[in-house]
Amino acid sequence: MKDFSYGIIPFYQDNDEPRYVIARRSGRDGFWKFPKGHKESNETEITAALRETAEEIGVEISIDDVLAERSFCETYTYTDEAGPVEKTNTYWLAPVSKDVVIALNDEFTRYKVVTFKGALKLLAENSKDCFTEAHIFLQGAY
Repeated sequence: MKDFSYGIIPFYQDNDEPRYVIARRSGRDGFWKFPKGHKESNETEITAALRETAEEIGVEISIDDVLAERSFCETYTYTDEAGPVEKTNTYWLAPVSKDVVIALNDEFTRYKVVTFKGALKLLAENSKDCFTEAHIFLQGAY
């Protein structure tokens, strides 16, 4: 089975260094991730990513603010009760205010605003390459 999710990597510039908003999931896995989720039938991939960001961390981002010219993907396989699942998560970068207010939903227990190196320490191994590509792209965009 294949499964697709779409998300946003929220960031702001602080003294020419990007800071990223990352959240820790509730539950026993408790892994750190960027907001993402499944597309609803009436949505594009980017509008799904924006809705999920608003739902999961309470941050409203305009579609005009998304750096839509480039997306970043991570793919991995896991097994659930129905069998193996090939999961693909697609992310876009989007700037937020340095004073952004985060309001986590119940899927998350906490959040951090971190540097690139700080995010790499928190992210799951299967997310690091995707995030590194996004960070390198951002360095060239700003």
